[in-house]
Amino acid sequence: MRIKKFFYIPVLCMGILSSCLDDEILDLKNFPINQPEILVQGSNDDNNIVATYLSDGTLKLDAPLTRTYVFRFKASPEDMTVNFEPICSNIPAEKVILSTSEVLLAAGETDAVVTVSLKDDDFNFAAATLEEETYVLGVKANVNGFNIGGEPMESKIMIEKEAYSVAVSLHGENQNSASFERTFVDGSIEEQDPIAYKFKVMLDKPANKDVAIQIFTEGIAEKYLENVTIIPNKIVIPAGQTSSEEVTWAITNDFLLEDAMPATFLINLKLGIETEDATVKKEGENSISITVKKKMLNMGVVDNLPQEWSMINKEDCSVFDLLNFSGNGSVLFDSVIDASLYCASWYLPASFVIDMKNLHVLKGIKIDCKSYSSDMQGIKNIKVYTSKDKIQWVEQADLMNLPNRNENLLEFYTGMETRYVKLEFFAIYSYSLNVAEMSLYE
Repeated sequence: MRIKKFFYIPVLCMGILSSCLDDEILDLKNFPINQPEILVQGSNDDNNIVATYLSDGTLKLDAPLTRTYVFRFKASPEDMTVNFEPICSNIPAEKVILSTSEVLLAAGETDAVVTVSLKDDDFNFAAATLEEETYVLGVKANVNGFNIGGEPMESKIMIEKEAYSVAVSLHGENQNSASFERTFVDGSIEEQDPIAYKFKVMLDKPANKDVAIQIFTEGIAEKYLENVTIIPNKIVIPAGQTSSEEVTWAITNDFLLEDAMPATFLINLKLGIETEDATVKKEGENSISITVKKKMLNMGVVDNLPQEWSMINKEDCSVFDLLNFSGNGSVLFDSVIDASLYCASWYLPASFVIDMKNLHVLKGIKIDCKSYSSDMQGIKNIKVYTSKDKIQWVEQADLMNLPNRNENLLEFYTGMETRYVKLEFFAIYSYSLNVAEMSLYE
C-alpha cells in the first residue's frame, strides 16, 4: 500500500505543470482588430462650435477650441507607434498646435493622448472673412502595431461662423418713446415750446464704410412735414465707429391747429440707411414712438351774458345719468332756485348729462348753485363734454380754480354742435355742492 501511494504523486504534478503551460500560450491568430475608442476631453460631447461677432468686430466662440483627444486601444502584446497630424479646413496650418506628433505605446499600454489648439488660442483671424463660413479643427492618428486597422483614425470639431452684418438702430430715452400734451385754447396752442426728442443712431458693430442716416417722420399730414427740424441735418456714422452724435428731432405746433377738436397723434420716427458697405442691413431695427395728445380748452369764464346769446328752451331739456347726486334732475330746468341737486364734497367726483332733444350750436352754459350759508359754495374744478349721440364724447374743457361764486357763466370759444352735455364736478369750495339751475345758450 505504501508503494502505491508514491506512484500517483509524480503523475499528478505532471498534470498540473502541463495545465499552467497551456494557459501561457496566447492565441494571436484570433486577437481582434485593435480599433481604439476616441475620447474628447472638454467637449461635453458637442463637436459643433458657433462663432459670433461682438460689438467691437471680434469673434466670440460658444465653447473652447482646445481639445484633448484620447485614443484608447485594447492592450496589445506588442508595442505601438501613434503618429498625429492636424486636420484643419479654412484654418492656416501654421496656426494649429499639436502637443505631440508621436506617441509610443509599450505592450500593454492603452492611451495615446494629444491636445489640439490654435496658436495663442486666437480664432480672430477668421473675423476678416465677412461671409458665413465653416471651419474644421481636429487630429488624425496613423498607428503602427499588431493587428491595427489600415485606415487612419480621426476626430474633429466644426466651427460655424456667422456672416458679418451690421444692424442700425435708434437709441433714445424712455425706451424710444415720449409723450406730450398740448392744449388747444381759442384757436391756438397754449404751450409755445416745440415738441422735441433727442436720440442717437447706433450700429451694433463697426461698418467698413461711412453710413449716412435719414430720419423719416410718419403719423402727421404731409403738408406739416416742412415744420419738422432735425439737427444735425446730416447724420453720418464714420467707418469704424458705432454711434452718431446726438440728434434732436422737433416739430412745431402747427399740425395741432387743423381743427378745434381733441385728438391723439401717434408719430413714428424711422430710419433711412445709405452706405456702400454691403454688410450693413438696409432696414432699421426699430423706431421711435412719439405720442402727442391734443386736449381742448374750448371754454372759459365770462362775467356777463353776451347779448347775442339766445337761451335754449328749458322745456326741451332733461337730465339723466346722475352720479353721486341726490335729488330730481328736473329741478335744474324749472327756473326755481329753491330746489337743487345735492352732493357732499367727499362723494366727488359727481356728474350728470343734459339732453337738449335736438342738435344746437352751443355758445355758453350758466350754472347756478344754491348756498345755505353766508359763504359762497361755488364750483372749483369742472370738466365739460359734448356729444351728438351719447357714444362719442368730446372733452371741451378741464377748468380749474374757477371763481368762487354761486353763478358761473362758461363760454365756448368755438361754438360746438351737440345734443348732449355732460358736466363732471371734481372740486368745490365748500363741504357741499348744490346745483339749482342750468341754462344753455346758442
